[in-house]
Amino acid sequence: MGRIVVAESWVLVNSLFMPFCHPGTLLAAVVVTLSIGVSTPSAHAVHATGARYEVVGFSSDGLVLVRHVSEQFGPGRFEVLATSDGSEVELLELDTNAEPGKVEADLKTRHQIESVGFPGPVAPDRTAAVMVLPGPLHGSRAFEYSVQLVDGHGPHDVALIPVPHACEQPMVAAHSRITARWAPDGRSAVLAGSVQVEAECGSPRSIPVLVLVRATEPAGERLLMNLASVNGAVASQLARPDARGHNRSPEALVVYQQLLALTPDEPRLLMAIARLHAAAGRDGRALSALWALRNAPGEDASVSLRRAISAPWSATLRRRAAWQALAWAVERDGGEL
Repeated sequence: MGRIVVAESWVLVNSLFMPFCHPGTLLAAVVVTLSIGVSTPSAHAVHATGARYEVVGFSSDGLVLVRHVSEQFGPGRFEVLATSDGSEVELLELDTNAEPGKVEADLKTRHQIESVGFPGPVAPDRTAAVMVLPGPLHGSRAFEYSVQLVDGHGPHDVALIPVPHACEQPMVAAHSRITARWAPDGRSAVLAGSVQVEAECGSPRSIPVLVLVRATEPAGERLLMNLASVNGAVASQLARPDARGHNRSPEALVVYQQLLALTPDEPRLLMAIARLHAAAGRDGRALSALWALRNAPGEDASVSLRRAISAPWSATLRRRAAWQALAWAVERDGGEL
């Protein structure tokens, strides 16, 4: 790994990661140990090896504590970074006799790590957002994820994450385990987790990912709404099988869930999420999305719910008590069944 300094951006990269730097628009400290995973067909499913990053917490003066966790052996390293530029404040490798819990507690005390931050892709004051978006397939074996930051300068890519896939079978689905968490100042976000790559067929490996971004100017609500509209089209396209029959609905679901944070209670998003869960046999989650639609404000939500009740769903979903209660509520409200 090496450091690349471009304008106001500081990036730590490995061979899988390609940073995008825009002078004057962002501060990105990207520790590329990603785990965006490619799931293989069940006949080839095996346990992934590798590692992931996890956010422990933030201090009030601009520090973040993260842990590097082996999928097989547990925590192996703690890092304290400055959220302003990603610079390393302290790095502590654990030896075999160390107690991770005690080491973590000592680091939290020493660096005054007292806040868990604000989870989700949108800043707590809704003036910035960060998203992880899947790109197009390259044949059937690879694709890319982009990390997109939107602030007062508009949306711009911070990083590009290639995800190779070695098997001859078409890729069934790709999933990521990357979560966003905003620092107490609401300006800096940390994306931590892992991506799963498969450089050798049948041997998926989690690569830890740590991305730090900083919004330099606030974005307006209209900009966030426009972002939701544009990326909603991306998710809609992913939800449909492509010409080769590749099903990328799990990635579409990830995008839809991020968009829901931008536009809470948006009926079209809730309906899309419900349909994707139902198609995958996750009836409970589909019903949760439909009940969220029931509780959403506005006439659009009511119209969408009445249409949903009249639409075809699986017999197992319709037998659920939650469906029966939902149908009764719509009928009571004057909707057509």
